[in-house]
This record gives sequence, structure tokens and C-alpha cells, in this order.
Amino acid sequence: MISDEPRPPTLAERDSFEKFVRAYFEIRLIPTANRYAAYRCLPSSAANDIAAEALARIWEKGWSALHRKSDDVRLASTFTYMENIAREMQRTSMRSDPRRLDLRSEPVDYRLEEAVLARSALKFLASALQELSDEQQLIISLTSVAGLNHIEIAARTGLKVSNVGTILHRARSQLKQSIPEELLIELGISTKTRQL
Repeated sequence: MISDEPRPPTLAERDSFEKFVRAYFEIRLIPTANRYAAYRCLPSSAANDIAAEALARIWEKGWSALHRKSDDVRLASTFTYMENIAREMQRTSMRSDPRRLDLRSEPVDYRLEEAVLARSALKFLASALQELSDEQQLIISLTSVAGLNHIEIAARTGLKVSNVGTILHRARSQLKQSIPEELLIELGISTKTRQL
């Protein structure tokens, strides 16, 4: 009879998990969780929850397969969990109050015009990101938020490095087309000059 109960972790798995957490929690996981929180317009306090939940899920669901892998593969897997958790947290927050895009509670020291422009840019960006495929969203977030390079993303997703670059290029092109040119000019992203 086959049991559905997971096997208990081995001593080697526990040791490798503890070493991984000690080595990367403060220097890679928390900074990346902060970027995911900011990217998803979550309060900065959500970063610790994102990192902790990602580690809990990786321990429960996949550490037995990851404990013999390289740290790059482990980090990429953890970042993927973090990205999904941040997305879940954003969706939960948006369901509770769909009118609120920026859920951060920290005071922002901007002039009113800059704050309005930033909020407008976030709305357009969030809308444009929702139009991308899940694969494009994942690659954009692993590149822009988690800071992974194409090789690390390819190792994690199973795609070829060239495919990662192609998907990223197409996603960025689609984002650029989705955001009004006037906003790109105001943000200093467009090469066109501002006409008054």
C-alpha cells in the first residue's frame, strides 16, 4: 500500500535547508521580497511574510528535490515562490478594496504632482502587466524584481536562454505599447520630446 504521507526529511535535507536560509535570508531573500512587495504595491512589512511563506512552501513542496541542486537553482525556485505569493497577496488586498492600488502605509515625501504622476504610472503599469501572459509576467518579474539573469531564468523555467530573451523583449514591447506615450514622456522613458 502506497502512503500519501510525505516522507520525513533527512538530516542532510535539514542541514542544507538551514545553511541555505542562513546564507541567503538577509542578503538575497529579504531584499528581493522587498522588491516584490513594492512591485505589487504591498506594504514593505509584507516582505518578511513573502520570504517566510516562500521558504515554508519550498520546504514542504520541493526541498527534497532541491537540496542537492546549486544555490542558483534554489534561489530561482525561491524567487518564483515569492513572486507567486506576492501576486496572491496583491489579489487578496485588491479584493478587499479594489479601488486601492497603492496599499503602502508609509508616508511618501513627494510633491503632489509627482505623487499623481507616480500613481497614474502605477495604474497603467499594473493594467499593462495584467495583459501579459503568465509566462511573460514571470520572466519580467524574475528579471526586473528578482534580478535574475537570462541564464538563471532559463535554468529555473526550463526554457532556452534565447527564448527567455525573446519573451522578455516581446513583453517589454507589449508594455511599451500599452502605456500612453504622454506618460512615457513625463516619466522620461520615451525618446520623443515633450511638446507643450
